[in-house]
Amino acid sequence: MSAQMELSDEVFYERFERLLDAIENDDFEKAREIAGGIPLPPELAMQRRSYMSKEDILELGYDMSLVEAKYGKDWYEAPRSVEKPAAPKV
Repeated sequence: MSAQMELSDEVFYERFERLLDAIENDDFEKAREIAGGIPLPPELAMQRRSYMSKEDILELGYDMSLVEAKYGKDWYEAPRSVEKPAAPKV
């Protein structure tokens, strides 16, 4: 799926349960197919950059539309540090 998608919690957890079942049954082709219907949260994608290559993250098969919507197509190269908000003036 390439369009930006947001899932209800119910749908997300149902798909995630199916994904875990496929992995537990060593059906990795089915797992990748199911993962394609689950948008990877942008924060999780950015966290995984610290220990996974871009190719490894993409190979998991998740829908990357939310990540790309937030960080652009070059999300893997986005700055790794997050600016802290300015302290409130007192």
